[in-house]
Amino acid sequence: FDDGFLQLTRDDRHHAAVIFDACRRLLPLHMLSVDERLVNLAQQLIDGNLIMASGGNAMRIDHPNETKYLFKWHQDYPYIMDSEDAVIFWIPMHDIHHENGCLNLAPESHNLGLLPLRIHDLRNSADNKQGFMEIADPAVADRFPQIEVPMKAGDILAFSTLALHASGPNTSSRARWTAQIRFGNFAERQSIQRDWPGGLRDG
Repeated sequence: FDDGFLQLTRDDRHHAAVIFDACRRLLPLHMLSVDERLVNLAQQLIDGNLIMASGGNAMRIDHPNETKYLFKWHQDYPYIMDSEDAVIFWIPMHDIHHENGCLNLAPESHNLGLLPLRIHDLRNSADNKQGFMEIADPAVADRFPQIEVPMKAGDILAFSTLALHASGPNTSSRARWTAQIRFGNFAERQSIQRDWPGGLRDG
């Protein structure tokens, strides 16, 4: 489905940013966010019925041999700020393996709770929004097993917004396309106390 995409972006890298932003508006992406099966599963995992839609649903596109936009070990909550018990459904659009870059997970790391952050590029001088902050102690991930998660098209990986995870590098010849569907807990105490703040895209 992405024939011609890399050629287009080689001619002008700005095209990739435009397509990335446009993909957030794809109707099938939003249909996934109200799919009854995912909503029911989110309710079970969050253990609550008042599920919150997220403004952080996205189609992620990772280019071959490009590392600038890869995430190091991180938690999603500081970027999305839905609720601390939120759940992410990570959905590949094609098979994901070591060559094109699996998601890396640190199982049980969500039990640490929300981790302190360090801001190191407040003005986003590197033009990389996800890179302007990082976990204050990046070595915290070393306390846990670190696993690659190969997936098939049609698989869904569910994990906590507080689980440490990182992007695997894409060393293949094609772009890696994945969808991220997020559900929060509208009734979570911290979210209410923080006035449901929203994430980076909300400013």
